[in-house]
Amino acid sequence: MFDIGVTELLVIAMVAIVVVGPRELPRLLRTVGRMISKAKGLAREFQDQFEEAAKDAGVDDLRKDFDEITDLDMADEFGDPFEPIKKAGEDLKDAVDKPAAEKAAKKTGPKTAAKAKKPKSPKPKPRKPKASKPKPKDSADTRAPQSRAS
Repeated sequence: MFDIGVTELLVIAMVAIVVVGPRELPRLLRTVGRMISKAKGLAREFQDQFEEAAKDAGVDDLRKDFDEITDLDMADEFGDPFEPIKKAGEDLKDAVDKPAAEKAAKKTGPKTAAKAKKPKSPKPKPRKPKASKPKPKDSADTRAPQSRAS
């Protein structure tokens, strides 16, 4: 309920010792413990009364009815909504694979036609890196001509 860590508890203990005193601290803690247990008892009693009133009002029956309604499996009643799309995909795949297998059977014969059901996609050729131009060397020949003023 409360997010109190060890450091917070130490600070509270130090303040309690300073304010109340070490002699009166055990009596104070006993009193606080009794008050907390009474508060928990009152909360438990309130919750029990609330649940009993809900049972009397028939909330449990409504909850069960609601759970039954929401747990319906629509796939049992309507089937798989993607079945026509799956069937169309399989038909398209068969339509593409049959001509490829027939072409392979004509070219290579019936023995290798079973192996050539799927047409292979051509592999892209690796690109060769372009040759870069050689860099000019620092020599007198590559420098821009300078005009001499005499």
